[in-house]
Amino acid sequence: MVKNLLSLVAHDVVRDAETNNISVFNIFEGLQAEGFPVLLQNVCFFTLWERSENEKEEHNAAFKLSIGTKELNSRTGTLNFQGKKRVRHIIRLQGLVLPKPGILCFSLELSKISAKYEVEIIARKEVSVKSD
Repeated sequence: MVKNLLSLVAHDVVRDAETNNISVFNIFEGLQAEGFPVLLQNVCFFTLWERSENEKEEHNAAFKLSIGTKELNSRTGTLNFQGKKRVRHIIRLQGLVLPKPGILCFSLELSKISAKYEVEIIARKEVSVKSD
């Protein structure tokens, strides 16, 4: 059986070529915007998967990004463990436009197993400034 061990969304995720370590920069827990639509320059969806010994190595994967009921992005591909027990997967989005406030949902599905991460997008309230 395959299971998702970790899912997160951040400004950037980097794999060091020399050590093979992963570094994550600025995890998104929630975002505030002055107005909508708003552009996010860089967004990365990181997932860590683990498979059992008898599980196949290659799986069809379906990525979906939505805010509320509106789908913003989707794509399909393959997740390949390449003989290993664990595999890391990074989806990079450059130039993501958010049309409105709401719950931004990132998901990656392998058969019936799903990795999901949600980010609340809110409109920043205007602050009135009094002058004397």
